[in-house]
Amino acid sequence: IFLSIIAFIRVFLFHHDITAAIAISTSLFLVVITANLIGTLLPFGLELAGFDPAHAGPAIQVIMDITGVCIICTVSALSFRFTAAVT
Repeated sequence: IFLSIIAFIRVFLFHHDITAAIAISTSLFLVVITANLIGTLLPFGLELAGFDPAHAGPAIQVIMDITGVCIICTVSALSFRFTAAVT
């Protein structure tokens, strides 16, 4: 939460755009939460499936690269669409 608040303040102070600040801080929060969940649960899932949990590292990186881009694009599109609909 702290990192998202700092990101919001930084974007708003430097760009004076509340929509961009909300989109970036919300995206950052969701990406961090998702990375923590996947990073915690994937090794347990691999162990339950009978695989070595040490192999979770590269898989987490690939999954989070793809998921992170999807989260950022989705949140940004929704934020800017909502702002366009309101104005």
